[in-house]
Amino acid sequence: MDAGRGRHLYRAESALRYSSGKKKIPLITFALQFGSVHGFYDGFFGPGAGSFWTVACVALLGLDLRHATGYTKAANHASNLGSLVIFLLCSSVNFIAGAAMIAGQLIGA
Repeated sequence: MDAGRGRHLYRAESALRYSSGKKKIPLITFALQFGSVHGFYDGFFGPGAGSFWTVACVALLGLDLRHATGYTKAANHASNLGSLVIFLLCSSVNFIAGAAMIAGQLIGA
């Protein structure tokens, strides 16, 4: 385990001390099992993955909603970055479509 992952697990463990519910499974088990399921769902389907992650953090780790939402954002960001790297390595990125979506976001924002 590298230092970054160890630091993240330490921070997650310290956040669990301030949780509002009871932790039902160990953090490492949650990370391996639900992380794999979340990664598959997010990569295959996409929409709603953050909602599932938040519910799992509250139900299984006993986090309050604020902490669960924070971890959800980090998990979604990591999943999206990982997907982007894989698509870039496979030369499967359509930059013209991406630029059109960025323009649409800027116009609609």
